[in-house]
Amino acid sequence: MTTRLSAPANGTALGPAATEFPAISGDGNTVAYVSAAPDLVTDDSNGLTDVFAYDRAKSQTARVSLGLSGAQPDGPSGTDSPPALSADGQIVAFDSQATNLVAGDTNTAETSSSTTGPGRRPPGSASGPTACRRPAATATRRP
Repeated sequence: MTTRLSAPANGTALGPAATEFPAISGDGNTVAYVSAAPDLVTDDSNGLTDVFAYDRAKSQTARVSLGLSGAQPDGPSGTDSPPALSADGQIVAFDSQATNLVAGDTNTAETSSSTTGPGRRPPGSASGPTACRRPAATATRRP
């Protein structure tokens, strides 16, 4: 059975924005992907590329590249490499140029991870001007 994951939240036809870089969790329930489409979830008006996760059991899409307190990111996310998921799909690791995803962010390109809440800096990640191009998550939920 084929399921369209990048369906707009309002049920109308998806616009011309690209949807790319799919990744699936080890248990097969969560699919993460990158899209610039503004209509996959409600309240996506930043006009930037975001990272989304689709829960196959619930048939729900969530934007995981959200800033602190659920704020829209101020930079694109998922532009350099596919997102990575933990085996159970509860953690999504992704690259981002947004500066408002985690507290104390002072660089312009880093990897952030998210469960169902705001992003956090992965343990041991740099806080200076560095870039992470290949995010990864393990079966133990540690990015």
